[in-house]
Amino acid sequence: MNTMINTMKGYEESGINRGDVIFATASRGTETLAQVRFSGVNSAEEVIRRLGRILGTVQGMITVTLRNVSGGWSGRRNVYIRPAEGCQLELAL
Repeated sequence: MNTMINTMKGYEESGINRGDVIFATASRGTETLAQVRFSGVNSAEEVIRRLGRILGTVQGMITVTLRNVSGGWSGRRNVYIRPAEGCQLELAL
């Protein structure tokens, strides 16, 4: 599970309801790290937490794009993530 350092305030202003369908994309530069469809979530923070778990040991600055199909909005934020404490990282020598 990753720890997201930045907040997702802009998304919270638009709102996410439990019944909304959310598409989340995490990318770094031109590389797509994950594309996921969520439903049954209450907040952007919850979406980001779940996305962080999917990303595993990825760390650094990523771009997160959320699209709320039900609510009719989308947004993009740069977010710094790091693995949660106790998460093993591999080092390439």
